[in-house]
Amino acid sequence: MSESVCCKIANYLDDLTEEEFKKFKMYLQNKEEGYKPFPYSKLENADKMDIARLMVMAYEEAKAVQIMGKILNQINKKDLLAQVRSEMAAYFFQPPKPLTKEEKRGWEKKIYADLHEKFSGTQKKVEVTLDPKTAFPTLILSEDRKSVYLGKKAQTLPDNPKRFNVLPCVLGAEAIDSGTVEWIVEVGKAKGWSIGIVRESINTKGHQYLTVNEGYWLLQLNNGEYMASSTPSNTIILWKSPQRIRVHLEFLFGILSFYDADSMEHIFTFNYPFSERVLPFFEVWDTEIPLKICSVDS
Repeated sequence: MSESVCCKIANYLDDLTEEEFKKFKMYLQNKEEGYKPFPYSKLENADKMDIARLMVMAYEEAKAVQIMGKILNQINKKDLLAQVRSEMAAYFFQPPKPLTKEEKRGWEKKIYADLHEKFSGTQKKVEVTLDPKTAFPTLILSEDRKSVYLGKKAQTLPDNPKRFNVLPCVLGAEAIDSGTVEWIVEVGKAKGWSIGIVRESINTKGHQYLTVNEGYWLLQLNNGEYMASSTPSNTIILWKSPQRIRVHLEFLFGILSFYDADSMEHIFTFNYPFSERVLPFFEVWDTEIPLKICSVDS
């Protein structure tokens, strides 16, 4: 076990008041947070160094730091979280593990297939629909699972492991792991939204940081500003507000681009290697104007 990481975690916890530290320990007991909980008996009399050691032993270093950050956000210690993310940035982004020989051969085959597809003019067909099992309970999905808006009250729905329970988000139903894929999202004059792709393994429980370091590649409209979920975030200046946005993904080449679907004006491009399958992602804040998925041919 790395005592230096334990000491760093303990030092950050020293900045918490007694009441905040109690709340921190309460979150470590919570089974709903997406990580292995600790029994009350282990936490009751534990001091801050004890908690740091328990976390590193149970989760390993990077995960322990990430979980600390998540809990700091939940107890509203935003300034301390910003300090942690700045000083321990490497622990919030872990590079993909090296591929085995078999995985490398499979990856090379996919690259050759993608190159053939790219230069032959063919394109992988993916029908993008919404997965109701992931939808935040207040979201209203159409019967054909092609549009979604934010309702006025939560529906009574089963708490599936992949259902968002804090942010008004929903995922696409089919994961993507190869090829060039495109779809169009009609945003109209909706006041707030995020669209793009996410890692298949994202945690849908609790508050999430929608950034590339956390596995979110998104174009966002927030308070009248267009943003990209890069790190640091990018504010995008557009001469007019797009009504329909074309999402263009070249999976194996690590390219995700957004265009105004009507004028084909380029909006933003992420160049980022994808280490696992991804899913289309939609966050909706408008209670009247839905986001609608359209085919590229429409």
